[in-house]
Amino acid sequence: MAIELSWAIPERVLTANIKGDMTADELDAAFEHIAVAFEQQVGGMLGHIVLDIRDLQMGRQPSKALQQNVSLARNRRLGWLLLIAEREDSPLYASLISLARTHRLRFRLFRDVNEAMTFLMVADSTLSAMMSTRRPSSDGGA
Repeated sequence: MAIELSWAIPERVLTANIKGDMTADELDAAFEHIAVAFEQQVGGMLGHIVLDIRDLQMGRQPSKALQQNVSLARNRRLGWLLLIAEREDSPLYASLISLARTHRLRFRLFRDVNEAMTFLMVADSTLSAMMSTRRPSSDGGA
């Protein structure tokens, strides 16, 4: 199981990249890991998760425990759950759609991380304000 977590914007946007061959049990463990990291580090404002599964390989079996592991879905500080995927026909995509509908999550599918981050900057105007105060100009004022 390979999962990489990083904060694209500290305490606000968690990026999770899940890749490699995974069983349903390993995938459930990965989602629990994401839920714990989000819960422990998200700040007081709404946080968002960008979940990249483009390099995930798994069988046709949907993850049953994902439907039961709703700690992430019940987190009141979760704003958007953005899925980065190549195809909409994967069992995981169907499971996530079901989870999103059941728990009324804000959920969208994107083809790449840049597209998802651009969407977030528009959907949550507080993020672009944070980015502009965080990054000093590196172009030398040109």
